[in-house]
Amino acid sequence: MKTRQSIGAAVGVAGLLMVVASAAPPFHNPPVAQEAEIQAWATPQTSYALLGDGLFAQGCMGSGAGKHGCMCPMQAASEFTGAFTLTRNHHAPQGHQVYDMALQDWRFTFDGEEREISGTGYYNRWTDLQGHRWHAMTLDLIIYDEEVCLLSGVHADPDPSYDPPATINLGLESDTVCFGYLVVVSAGRVPVRSLTRGSIPPLGGPCEYIDTPGTATIVSVEPADPDALNCPNDPVVVMFDFQPVEPAGGTLAATGIRLTISEGVNPPREWVESEGLTPGSQHPCLRRDITSGACTPLLFELTDVDYGTGIDLCYADTTFAMTVVPAEIFDAIYEQQIVLLVAIENYGCQPVAEPVCITAIAPGADITIEPASILPGQVCEVTVVPHERQTDPAASMSAPRIPSRPGGYPEGEELIVQITGERNGFEQVQDVSINILPGEDWLLEEAVLVRDRFIPYLAQNHPEFGITEGTQWTGTIVKPHILVVSHYLFFSDDWEMGVMWHIMIPPYDWAKVYLRHRYTNMQPQYAFEISSLSAVPPEPPHPIAPPEQVDR
Repeated sequence: MKTRQSIGAAVGVAGLLMVVASAAPPFHNPPVAQEAEIQAWATPQTSYALLGDGLFAQGCMGSGAGKHGCMCPMQAASEFTGAFTLTRNHHAPQGHQVYDMALQDWRFTFDGEEREISGTGYYNRWTDLQGHRWHAMTLDLIIYDEEVCLLSGVHADPDPSYDPPATINLGLESDTVCFGYLVVVSAGRVPVRSLTRGSIPPLGGPCEYIDTPGTATIVSVEPADPDALNCPNDPVVVMFDFQPVEPAGGTLAATGIRLTISEGVNPPREWVESEGLTPGSQHPCLRRDITSGACTPLLFELTDVDYGTGIDLCYADTTFAMTVVPAEIFDAIYEQQIVLLVAIENYGCQPVAEPVCITAIAPGADITIEPASILPGQVCEVTVVPHERQTDPAASMSAPRIPSRPGGYPEGEELIVQITGERNGFEQVQDVSINILPGEDWLLEEAVLVRDRFIPYLAQNHPEFGITEGTQWTGTIVKPHILVVSHYLFFSDDWEMGVMWHIMIPPYDWAKVYLRHRYTNMQPQYAFEISSLSAVPPEPPHPIAPPEQVDR
């Protein structure tokens, strides 16, 4: 008995299918002209056009908007057009298809006036351990000359057959409590060479297969060659033979088939043994022969094993996501201690005992890393101290170019800090750009005076912090070229304290501090304010909501 099934299959989709590379495909090869068309579709960059049911809107965001004095209603643009490309990011964690987005000619129209949107983004698709497909999008845009981040959240992927998908439909909002933006990305894929796709489907789907049920008999389980495409955890090579259920299908019998998971890797021994895949064991199996489309021509699937568990065991103690804060610094000076924060998040649900090792390099700078290895829930501090180049003593720094960065900062000398996280051969790399301008640290004495206004209050009202007048601090200036509000950072053994004060006449000469517990938190947990530093009698500090991110 055979059943015909339409699936958007490609080897590695959800990691559920096995491949026989040596078997002869039961279909005719396409003509040379069609092969050229297929190769065009196989380009690593895929183009999309925004469709007519997309949306760009602006106005009050969130239920708390009115509390912040924002009463403007949401207003939709009369036109919203543009295109974008997706380029596969090959550094994505296993099981995720991550694409870098490049925007092309995005425009919206309000009251007859057309404006441009520029920026970049990321589009992520993945399969969870229950086999559900999800997708999400992040856009970092420039709207009205301001930087805006829009997030879609996580949604069920309605088009899992294509990779990348034929259509994308996601709504994204700016993360604000007052004026913000709503963008509905409704886009369709267009071919590389024209807007007419023609008769050749893109590689990867949709494809039709005819299924032949049968039995897989495990022939051998042997240690894998270290140079093969393997899971990191004790990989083994599992070979099996296939025999159709019906005698009439005897010509479809196959021998010497290698069982793989995920994107064609040899599975971990622990999973193989837990699924009872031992020499001589038999398992129900489907042989799938392609009848149309440009997917893998021949697939085998053992239907009584849990491939999701295999993928989790394969990668959970290896792959991870790495976050570095901040991603870019626009205002710094030579000899400043620039502290970057690094945290990781594991993929999969298996417990992980081995940490991720953090390293960093930056030409012309001293770097210290503490701690040098971290687990989820821990934070690494990468301290970078850039030095002025002796061979060209500030020649490029003497006359900063026209301001072109957010906040009007001139473009100075760029220092790239490359931070790498590594575990069991898997790496995540992130670059942080630091814009270095002429200047010096002239705020320490005043910053200490402001800091010490808060110390007695913290010692008396929050003894659990362990902050007293005897606490030892080291400090560094931040945002050295902002004159109205001064910024300084202090570090004790346990705490980072960000100090900010307003250079104004009373009663507007406020001061604020935030506290971040070092090595465990990326964001500040506490914040306090003195409404006026020169008030008589002196005003005591009072608690305020902590900022969402550290100050750099």
